[in-house]
Amino acid sequence: MPLMMRWIRSTFCLVVVMGSAAAQQKPKPPTGLRVDLADRLKNTFSLSSMKATADEAILPMTLSAREAEDLEIVVERSRGPASNKATPLGAVRELKLGRGDLAVVRAKGDTPSGLELGDRTTAAAANLVFVPTNAASAGEVVSAMLCMRLQNDPLPWSGGEKRFVTDLRIWLKPTSGVDEALPRALPVAFFVRGNGGEVEPTTVSLKKLGLDGSVSVRVARRTSAGDVAVEAESTLGKQQIDLLAGDGGRTLSLTSRQSSIYGLGLESTEITVSLRNADGSAAPVPEDLNVSLHGERGEFPAVLTISKGESANDTIFRSLGVGDVQLWAEAGGLVAPKLTISLLWPKLLSAFTIAGGLLGGALRRTTKKPPRATRERIHNAIIGAVLGVLFTSAVLTGLWLVQFDRALLLSEAGALVVSFAAGLNAPAVQRRLGSILGSAKQSDGA
Repeated sequence: MPLMMRWIRSTFCLVVVMGSAAAQQKPKPPTGLRVDLADRLKNTFSLSSMKATADEAILPMTLSAREAEDLEIVVERSRGPASNKATPLGAVRELKLGRGDLAVVRAKGDTPSGLELGDRTTAAAANLVFVPTNAASAGEVVSAMLCMRLQNDPLPWSGGEKRFVTDLRIWLKPTSGVDEALPRALPVAFFVRGNGGEVEPTTVSLKKLGLDGSVSVRVARRTSAGDVAVEAESTLGKQQIDLLAGDGGRTLSLTSRQSSIYGLGLESTEITVSLRNADGSAAPVPEDLNVSLHGERGEFPAVLTISKGESANDTIFRSLGVGDVQLWAEAGGLVAPKLTISLLWPKLLSAFTIAGGLLGGALRRTTKKPPRATRERIHNAIIGAVLGVLFTSAVLTGLWLVQFDRALLLSEAGALVVSFAAGLNAPAVQRRLGSILGSAKQSDGA
């Protein structure tokens, strides 16, 4: 018998523990702005159970205290002082509305919120309830939600206005009853969040329910960079809609750091290929983009790749010959406008180079006595000029690798000094140039 009692007691305890665990594992209903918010807002009060007189309607609330904990109500009376004081909806068991009174049931909090109704339409997380002043019979109650919709989403680029722009339509969508005039106009103010956003006008008034009573404002953003939104504020709370910029038609551009350089292969410049939006902002590519480069002459790569996530890349263009040369780029069906670079004849640079070589050669020590020394000095000057030109050209074209700044050599003073040194040290320069030219011939023969 004691054994039987212990077994019964153990079984009972096990059942209690299992029941308690099951109760603890049972999921709690979600709180806050839940997916059923739109339904709760529309079905806050029972229209079928309301009591109505000629001048007043009494609507029982259908939501439980838990269902109403994240909602509040504001009542604007047609008679008496205006008041926008909000009351927790859970504390209201029934709503009394006279003709001309407005009641707004909305989500708590000052944070902009909205409900997606489909077809790019958003609605404020609130419901407007009122008894029409022109009702033909007692017992008519109308409710509506404040809705917004962009005519174009994302915003298209307007070349004439130089901005992304479209219309924002705002209206009161009936959730019960028919399209009616409001007892009083509902003002709605608009604010821009983010840099470069615009809205015109900034304040409108809604006077009638339905699309017939809708109003439109012009919304725009100057650039595609950053986040921009428009916020509508009214008695129904705050509602926000993002202004997304369309691509506006991307363009491919080809630019050069210098518009003119010395020709004959003496100088090079950096050229840049970039993708930009219509507003001029950078347009990063989603995948690697190969850009084909074309030109009448010059040295440059045939293909330049813009890496994923980047909007531009650059390379080096080296001159070939003299005169104007045109370059252009193609990628993904886009063609960049032609870029013109002027390849200049190095007249002044050549003059200073020759002068430096002549002077360096003339100042070399002579081995002969007058009058033959004069003829030797003239000979050395000519040789110095030739070697000065060859040495400077070899360094600029990369045949002779020395630690000289190219910018120094491309200046008249720099060319004069370097050519003077070459003329002054003509024998060593001549031997080195001979070695370089011999190596180049062997490479060509191979």
